[in-house]
Amino acid sequence: MKDKYRVIYAPKGPALEYSPLALNLYVGCSHGCKYCYAPSCMFKKREEYGKEENIYIRDGILDKLQKDLIEMSMLKDRRRVLLCFITDPYQGEYSFNKITSEALALFKAYNIPFQVLTKGGMKAARDFYLYKKGDAYATTLTFYDEKKSEEWEPMAANPKERIKSLRKAKEKGIETWVSFEPVIDPKETYKLFEASKEVVDLYKIGKINNYKQIDKNVDWREFTHNIINLCEKNNKEYYIKESLQPYIS
Repeated sequence: MKDKYRVIYAPKGPALEYSPLALNLYVGCSHGCKYCYAPSCMFKKREEYGKEENIYIRDGILDKLQKDLIEMSMLKDRRRVLLCFITDPYQGEYSFNKITSEALALFKAYNIPFQVLTKGGMKAARDFYLYKKGDAYATTLTFYDEKKSEEWEPMAANPKERIKSLRKAKEKGIETWVSFEPVIDPKETYKLFEASKEVVDLYKIGKINNYKQIDKNVDWREFTHNIINLCEKNNKEYYIKESLQPYIS
């Protein structure tokens, strides 16, 4: 299997734990999340990455994507492609996000599986009709408290809306999962689990990085055992990312 097509690629490091392949439709993101790793990956200052003038659709993205999907079909490459790692597929206004809709329509036309990971909330629901068997919808959940969520993710959908979008996806028969990464406050994560467990098939869980004070103040071993117990008690599938695996034993 190829590791690199034109715009579809095999991610590395922690991202590879989420998906064997990925696609970034845009450069930049308006959500302004404090913990976002994308600016450093793109060698840009955080405040610059979220400015409207620095957020744009990648040049020729749909044409290149179509060529990739044709090639994947020819190679019978059925690995699922995640949208998106260094941006969000649902941000800003619909006139911008319609590229996401067109991209998902191409995945459907060529019968290549995809999964969407977004903090855009119900903006994603308009495209649920494009999902087929093997596709998945996912959202990142960090805080149950809306004020804390707004502090850390100022322009993203609030947690209730994100959970509402998961509920809508489940009603449509779509596979769902949640990224509990980064975990910033374990108590908030436990609340989010209870609020979302009825509409989530899988939880992927990883701790916050690059925030030494938060990292130092959290008992990660206790959290890891607690979240595993919650998942198992409620018969929920889970994946503990490498950042937390040392705390399992």
